[in-house]
Amino acid sequence: MTIYLLALLIGIAAGLRAFAALAAVSVATCAGWLVPGGWPLLIGTHWVAGILTLLAIAEMLGGKYAAMPDRRSPLSLGIRMACGVIAGATIGSAAHMLAGGGLAGLAGAVAGTLAGSGVRAWLIRRLGRPLPAALVEDCAAIAMAVVAILSVQIDRQTRKLSEIGISACLRPSDFQSFPVKKPDLRSNSAMIRLGTHCSTRTGS
Repeated sequence: MTIYLLALLIGIAAGLRAFAALAAVSVATCAGWLVPGGWPLLIGTHWVAGILTLLAIAEMLGGKYAAMPDRRSPLSLGIRMACGVIAGATIGSAAHMLAGGGLAGLAGAVAGTLAGSGVRAWLIRRLGRPLPAALVEDCAAIAMAVVAILSVQIDRQTRKLSEIGISACLRPSDFQSFPVKKPDLRSNSAMIRLGTHCSTRTGS
């Protein structure tokens, strides 16, 4: 359940800044902070991380201009949804929940796109200028991505420590500490002789 929430969170970040969220999981995978499985491993190469980081910087710079297209347009929304799916699947695959993480990232991207548009319009009205509102959105997207990635890493370390603890509790040496009573072969032999003797007397 926690992984789904973190995938949803990275999806919301993608709804705010599509390439920032994708660059974050790519850099984290490249650095070894995330250990995804399956096809999300492809975004963990150095050149993919570099390209996505440049795209994220360009996206943040372009977001400061009012001439940028509406994020709710089909093209912009489609890009954010795609980035949300990839980022969410990367988060989910780190806990063997690739499909669920992708769906959570998709839902988060749609929610982040729609909610982000409304919140930014409200901030512009409150602050009077678009630049401070855009900076607040940048910080929110980066913070969400960082929290999601660090939380996945903490969850992975917690599960690893739990597995180590279980293994320590089940050491073979622990079973050797319990005394095992060896069978008394002499008593068994005596019982067998007695049974044989009784059978002989009964037959006679």
